[in-house]
Amino acid sequence: MLHDPNNRDELYQSGELDYDAEALLNEFEYRYESKLDSFQEKIDDMLDLLRTYSGHPDKMLERYDKKTTDFLTSKVFPFFKDMVQYYGSGIMADYQDYVNQILEERDDFKKDFYEDCLQGYIEEENEKKLCQQITKTILEDLKKNSPMKQSVLMGCFPKEQQSVVRKCLTELQNKGRIVREKKDNGRIWFLRYVK
Repeated sequence: MLHDPNNRDELYQSGELDYDAEALLNEFEYRYESKLDSFQEKIDDMLDLLRTYSGHPDKMLERYDKKTTDFLTSKVFPFFKDMVQYYGSGIMADYQDYVNQILEERDDFKKDFYEDCLQGYIEEENEKKLCQQITKTILEDLKKNSPMKQSVLMGCFPKEQQSVVRKCLTELQNKGRIVREKKDNGRIWFLRYVK
């Protein structure tokens, strides 16, 4: 068996560990602990990405699969493949642990979170469509009747949509499409369309 030129440990270099697979595995894990930890941290980051990414869950899984596959094939597997000649095939168990962790997390996501993510995505998309529809209605009304009392405009929408209407009004104001102002220093807010 070849010896790792980067490992200066006397016991390892003497060849006494060559026929003890467990000792070689321990030596490998000790020698490359920081490298193995960095692999684990990167995998943990990818797992966090799966848990925090917003969007359609199928896209989340597709992105997760691509990132994990790329990472395993470009970084982790080549490292382990190179080290097998120095530490024996027993070290591939550590590589397999990374693969298993990635697959288990993917399965857990599909089993425990997929439906909730899908429901959240559908609700988000429905709110976007509703906001687009409300924005269109607001602009049409303000084009015809500008300036308009904010309370009159709000009254055109059902109570359950009031929070979405306020959000749309804020977005339109931020984009400079409408202006919210008081007339004659009064208490009543008016909305005016900006051409």
